Amino acid sequence: MPTGTGKTEVMLATVVGECRGCVLVIVPSDALRVQISGKFENLGVLKKIGVVPDDYLFPIVGRLQHTPRTTGELEAFDRCNVVISTMQALAGAPTAVVDSIASKCSHLFFDEAHHTGADSWSRLKAAFSKKTILQFTATPFRQDGKRLDGKMFYNYPLAKAQSENYFKPIHLEEVWEWDDEQADSVIAEAAVDLLRRDIAQGFDHILMARARTIARANQIFEEHYERHQDLTPVVIHQEIRGRNSVISNIKRGAHRIIVCVDMLGEGFDLPSLKIAAIHDAHRSLGVTLQFVGRFTRTSQEGIGAATVVANLANQKFSESLEDLYSEDADWNLLLAGLSSNAIEPQLEFSEFHDGVTSSEYSDSPQPLSDRSLSPKMSTFVFRSRRFTPANFPRAFPRTQEFIASWQNSSEDVLMFVTRKRVPLAWASTKAISDEVHDLYVVYHDKERDLLFVHSSSKANHKRVAKAVGHEPRVIEGEDVFRVLGSIQRLMFYNAGLLGGKVGGIRFQMLSGLDVARAIDPTQQHSALKSNLFGAGYEDGKRVTIGCSRKGTIWSLQSSTVPEWRKWCRHIGGKLLDNSISTTEYLNHTLVPEEITAFPTETPICLDWPVFVFESLPNRLEFEGSGSRLSWLDCDLQLRSWESTQFKFAIVGKDGQAFEFLAKLDDTLAVTQSNPVAARASCGSDSWSLDEFLTQHPPIARMPDGGQIDGHVILKPKTTISSQVESESLIVKDWTNVNIDKESLWKDGHRRANTVQGFVIDELCADPKMCLVVDDDDTGEVADVIAVSEEDGEIQVYFYHCKFSGGEAPGSRASDLYTVCGQAQKGVHWAYGFERLAQRIIHRENNSRNGRPTRLEKGTLKILDRVRRQSHKVRITYSVVIVQPGLSKSTLTDEHSSILGATSLFLRQHLATALESWVSA
Repeated sequence: MPTGTGKTEVMLATVVGECRGCVLVIVPSDALRVQISGKFENLGVLKKIGVVPDDYLFPIVGRLQHTPRTTGELEAFDRCNVVISTMQALAGAPTAVVDSIASKCSHLFFDEAHHTGADSWSRLKAAFSKKTILQFTATPFRQDGKRLDGKMFYNYPLAKAQSENYFKPIHLEEVWEWDDEQADSVIAEAAVDLLRRDIAQGFDHILMARARTIARANQIFEEHYERHQDLTPVVIHQEIRGRNSVISNIKRGAHRIIVCVDMLGEGFDLPSLKIAAIHDAHRSLGVTLQFVGRFTRTSQEGIGAATVVANLANQKFSESLEDLYSEDADWNLLLAGLSSNAIEPQLEFSEFHDGVTSSEYSDSPQPLSDRSLSPKMSTFVFRSRRFTPANFPRAFPRTQEFIASWQNSSEDVLMFVTRKRVPLAWASTKAISDEVHDLYVVYHDKERDLLFVHSSSKANHKRVAKAVGHEPRVIEGEDVFRVLGSIQRLMFYNAGLLGGKVGGIRFQMLSGLDVARAIDPTQQHSALKSNLFGAGYEDGKRVTIGCSRKGTIWSLQSSTVPEWRKWCRHIGGKLLDNSISTTEYLNHTLVPEEITAFPTETPICLDWPVFVFESLPNRLEFEGSGSRLSWLDCDLQLRSWESTQFKFAIVGKDGQAFEFLAKLDDTLAVTQSNPVAARASCGSDSWSLDEFLTQHPPIARMPDGGQIDGHVILKPKTTISSQVESESLIVKDWTNVNIDKESLWKDGHRRANTVQGFVIDELCADPKMCLVVDDDDTGEVADVIAVSEEDGEIQVYFYHCKFSGGEAPGSRASDLYTVCGQAQKGVHWAYGFERLAQRIIHRENNSRNGRPTRLEKGTLKILDRVRRQSHKVRITYSVVIVQPGLSKSTLTDEHSSILGATSLFLRQHLATALESWVSA
């Protein structure tokens, strides 16, 4: 039952109508013990609404406030109708005392029953196992993922409570503050303004500000709320002296502003709480629902609607709360949906296990419960037309020991646990041994003739399938990889590859960021898949998935048996879907080769090593000569290129430069060539720049599509077309553009008739574009970044501009090398919109370089909305070269090859072809 809908009154009515002995009621806190005791003493509203007659006697209520040590201290249970206690008061009681309490009581009630997963609560429930136990909660799910025991026989949905006016409407008051240091001030100011407005309208409202920790609560109170003395602000938490006195003053309305950490305890009833200032959002849905329930109660006159004040700018919430803290979110609709979605698995869990029958093979005094099973999401899948679960013992030798087995016949699920003793790994003795328990879960999908077998031992799958199935055939080979189908934005973190003999190695295990799409394909040299593991989004939710050619399928989570069954049905549908391709993974590879000399061709560009991009959000910084530079505002520039060495520089936005010499011997060694002793730092790690760049040298990208990483060159296996596709060269009219001028902004002045200005004008006029960003400057992702939203997809465009090296268009190599290098370097930013969004925010707030804003179209609010959506929808990237100095009609084969190499690079890394805006 949702918070504020009368759980306590249901307890009272149950005592009046059903209970003939003493009832023990367990609550989680002393404050709730006092509060509920008072309601039992006068039967709450039951007499007022006529549920019980006026002459009905009130129950005798006792409070257990100290831990009883002997049975002689339990006399009150013989004189009381109801005893209220906290679990803390009973946790230390001897077992004999707990058993005696159970013998004196007819019923056990748990309030806030989502706490009952704790061991101390379980001990009390075991003592009452032969008595009636009722559990009450607004949130029947725990933050640690444990399930509540018992049958869920009544659920009062939040949506129904809303429709029956148990809740006041609740409104989200959005605050958009991009500076974290200013966010608390803006939240507090908005919340206090709302409180004063409500009071002026005659509402008896109270503001509660929520902080994550005691230190944060004290800071927020002192800096933002304490000065509003006319509203009698107070801070309250576990370390406040006279806490009970403060709570009493809060209840009688002495304080209009409350700053707290723990919501004043579960079950705290104060209907005048109507403004919530969320300085630190709760991490879980359950606690959020309880918190919100404090503000939506309607049991008092003179109160209005509830308001939540929260900063939405650039915040990161758990997936269960993401929609709640989105722009224009309707909490009245969303809360009901979120609550229903969270409770539904609990209902399914309860219904599934109500249909389970068991057989115990062990004389253990505390056998396993089928409700406590938590299998990993893994399985082998077999084709099998029949299912005979009673035959499972045939899979094992007669010496095998079984602990227990369970079966849900209507759901075609079998579960059993085995036990075996194995020799010690660290001693040669038979006197003692290890004891190993394994769980097996089997499900038969009779509609598809599929048999799913899970084992915690990662063995015996085929033997179990043979015992309970009919001529089972395991699904293996390429068909297994169909489980990857329909997963959007799939990124692989591990890939096992077979074949491709290099130096005698016939199997390789690759690990890294998106290895299958070859974000930086420095290790891939075989395309035959053995096993893959990655993560992506399916139906708007993040999922992990792994699969092996031998038939194993898994996900990185544990859950309940009914959730495992549902997962099996989902992947079973994919395995039988012939339309799902299994050839789209690891198609593009490079072949590594150690070198003793560099190629004669000059690289198109130098790029940052993968480590730099993986270092986000702990940004890499360079320091020397009293200046400190973020790599986000720096660029790598090639100075010279020779057969065994090259020179390069790290150049900052204000022209600061660190010069280096990279010399090839057995390995590539980097030394700083200018006299400044510079350092690199990332988080708590720090290196000299020489040391850092020797460990993580810049990547040299070559004209033929290859790349040099240290002393290894990686050559493409794919043949590069000598000609770029003609249709990718888009002729534009540059009549009113100074094609020999590139940047829109120069020395604080805006120059509209430049190459970049032309691009921005075109994009801003395009109604599909919701964001157009001027990123031009040292360390740029691209000169212009544009974003569109269409048909539920996000499309990101990187425009790389280059002015003409002459007044007339032609085919100058210098024009092409620079802009093609920029196009290849920018690809790193196409793997995770979150990183790109943070990069744009950083540039807008810290590096405008004379501009009033970098956002030529759209706002940071729009960027934030796209950032949130990017986790749930498909996102694609496109790259455009803008080069009016390039003439389509006079393009040479040499320069066509440069464009072709860049286009191939983009197809391999982004699955997109290069587009170029050129002259006729």
